[in-house]
Amino acid sequence: MSTPRERVEDAEIVIVHDEFGLIVQGSDDAIEAVLSELWAGDRSRRHEGVSVSPEELAALGATGAALAASSGGQYYRLTEEARQKAGDLGLQRANGVTRGYFKNEQGHFAGDLTFNEVSLAADQALALQAAATSMALRTAIRDVQRAVEEVADRVESVDRRLRARLEGDIVGSYRLLHEISEQARSRGRLPSADWETVAPLRSQIYRDLSTLRSMVRAEMAALTADVRLPKRAKMLTDYVEEAGSVGDVLRLILVAEQALHLHHFLRVQRIRHQEPDHVEDALKDARTSLAAQRAADEELTSDMLAAIERSRVVKPLEVHHVLSKATLDEGARRFFNAVASFAESSRIVRPDSLTELAAVGLAEAREELQARVVTTSQVVGQLGSGVARAGSGRVRDQGARARAAIDRRRREQAEDRE
Repeated sequence: MSTPRERVEDAEIVIVHDEFGLIVQGSDDAIEAVLSELWAGDRSRRHEGVSVSPEELAALGATGAALAASSGGQYYRLTEEARQKAGDLGLQRANGVTRGYFKNEQGHFAGDLTFNEVSLAADQALALQAAATSMALRTAIRDVQRAVEEVADRVESVDRRLRARLEGDIVGSYRLLHEISEQARSRGRLPSADWETVAPLRSQIYRDLSTLRSMVRAEMAALTADVRLPKRAKMLTDYVEEAGSVGDVLRLILVAEQALHLHHFLRVQRIRHQEPDHVEDALKDARTSLAAQRAADEELTSDMLAAIERSRVVKPLEVHHVLSKATLDEGARRFFNAVASFAESSRIVRPDSLTELAAVGLAEAREELQARVVTTSQVVGQLGSGVARAGSGRVRDQGARARAAIDRRRREQAEDRE
């Protein structure tokens, strides 16, 4: 139960932070005050906190110097906007620990919030870095379970040639890694047999991610303004509605990414217990992987948005496609929403809404038609004289050959008479 605001004069909050998120500990009001600052004006919907139990913190080596192991905390993923605001609040040091103090004469949390770095021993700092990175890996993709449920029955349609491998290695691998990760988290250790089961999966997950992203890029490359308007409208609609099309591939990418992050989570746990001298390297590898996947999602999202903009063009001579134009706009907006949902689940900046589709009138169509008529007339005029000259030459050649044949026949007949 939180302390009433009117009775609080000073409050303290401790934050373990890195470039991906925050573990926060303090009163509900103090946490709310910090989060309100971080998510103020954020276009993405605010992310729910994930509980960090006292056992998890204790198992990771946290002590009272940083977080009180007698009480748990909450973990919050940072959106891009919140990540930028974290620097404004003084949370600029990557993988650090800060202690914040609220002081207000009126006893409210609208006053000053100042942060000071917490001095920790090397092993304490490393343990808390491990805590933050582990939480980042476990929560990297939001709504991943929903993505699994939505795509599980449709994955066989993604690509018949890849059906067995995609079904077994993406959805199946995620479920296996999730189960073992939950067991390792609850036990506080990762048995050798479990690690040996999942250790070989990482390279396959990387290959699957590459394959899936290539499939999306190929579809986007085919979506250009040169494609007839009705076909463009159908392509955009199919991306969302057709089983196994781009919408399902995007869900599979999210599932595969989370499987990869869970693999890194288990690897960190394994190394922490078996090779503690290499924990720092394992954490660095995990953070590098998180950042690389986020960058890949940003690039893929940019490619899809560019394809949508290319396709949302009604050329002057397509003005008669009244019904197709409406279908094009509806299909583009539905696919845009799928792309925006992918971006939000990937924790990257949600794209701005689409603008209204520009209207093309009959006047523009007449101008385009007239321009084409003029151009065609010029081309025909230029070609016509050439064709005439070429035709005359062919007639002369054919006449000469005919006269030569007649002369030859006459000579042969004269020789026969002699």
